[in-house]
Order: sequence, then C-alpha cells, then structure tokens
Amino acid sequence: MTLLTTPATTTPSPSTQTTPASSPPNRQSRAHCWAARDTFFACLEQHGIIDSIKESERAGQVCGLEGKGLERECAASWVSLFGGGGVLVMFLYMDG
Repeated sequence: MTLLTTPATTTPSPSTQTTPASSPPNRQSRAHCWAARDTFFACLEQHGIIDSIKESERAGQVCGLEGKGLERECAASWVSLFGGGGVLVMFLYMDG
C-alpha cells in the first residue's frame, strides 16, 4: 500500500490565480477586492469625483491606476457594481 502525496507548492496571489467564472470568490480574494475598492473610492474622494460614470474621463485620468487595480482584483460584476454604481455606492462608502 502506498500513500499519495502532493509536492509542496506556494499558493499564487489572488490576482494571478485563475479560477473558473462559476467559482465564487474565497475570503482572501474578497478581501483583496474590497481593499482595491477602498483605494479606488479614496482616490475619487480625494479628487472630488462623486460619480465615476458621469466624470469617467476625469476619473480615468486621476484614478486610472486604482481603477485598473479594482478591475484586476474583483469579479467583473463587482467592478460594475462598485465602478458603475454611481452616486449611491459612493454615498454608502462615504457614509459608512
């Protein structure tokens, strides 16, 4: 009788992990997404941008890197919620 073993490997970061679209995000990937969201919203707030859709050109100029981080760390549906949620999401973030 033999025991099956797997070689020791390092776990890739959530941004480099590939998961099937049907797989829900795990706790760690959600935390990375929320951190990216907070960074993006902080940038918008710092530059006085209330609605990132209506002011998409300006938001892209001043918070482009943060927006790319949001896209990299979050599921597309979450990006549309956070980035396209407009004033309501920003209001909830600033209020909370």
